[in-house]
Amino acid sequence: MRDYDSHWLRNLVTQNRFIWLSLLLCTCLLLSAVYIPPLARVLGVVPPDLRSWGLILAASLIPLIVGQLSKIWRSSRRRRH
Repeated sequence: MRDYDSHWLRNLVTQNRFIWLSLLLCTCLLLSAVYIPPLARVLGVVPPDLRSWGLILAASLIPLIVGQLSKIWRSSRRRRH
């Protein structure tokens, strides 16, 4: 986890190359499960259509948005006290 006071894009977590490599590996594994036919058949999955990709993207951004909003909210509460 990043420090509370660090920038949301420039911090120790986002500057760690191993985190980026692991994200790339996980993304490749997930896409492989969907787009490599034998693997997709075994797992019983089908490739998402464009609308589904939009839903996946939106759902993926929710933790980022909620986290930033809670950080702003906590910061404003600290300033009042």
